[in-house]
Amino acid sequence: MFLMNADETFKDKQPPMISTGFGRTTCAYFLPDNKHFVYGSTHLVDKECPEVPLRKNGKYVWPIYDSFDIFVSDLEGNVVKQLTNEIGYDAEATVSPKGDKIVFTSTCNSPSIFKLCVLECNSIASKFSRSSESDVVLMCLKSSERSSSR
Repeated sequence: MFLMNADETFKDKQPPMISTGFGRTTCAYFLPDNKHFVYGSTHLVDKECPEVPLRKNGKYVWPIYDSFDIFVSDLEGNVVKQLTNEIGYDAEATVSPKGDKIVFTSTCNSPSIFKLCVLECNSIASKFSRSSESDVVLMCLKSSERSSSR
């Protein structure tokens, strides 16, 4: 992942990288302090990007790698906190408008069911806690239903 202002062009140079530079990354979102961001990455499992799935009938296919976890990094590319570590797909994180919750997609307990999960943010890069199980499962969708809806 790279950081740039909207009016920068970087015609003769590359913008600064703010991810580890390893694995596949996705869905970055700034935290309220604008000094940290949350994103999904597979870098802990493999330095190389996982294989890209083939398009089906010309349509984009989003791969569900169980090696995705969610991280908080600073704008220098230093991972300051790993937010998830369960086996399964954890990605697509979004920060609430108040900055007090992070919502993300997970298959942590069942690879065939997608859950929308919530992390409570007590402070920017220090304490994150998963909400109670009753708060965690906001929506379940079988993977066959999800792939057909895209």
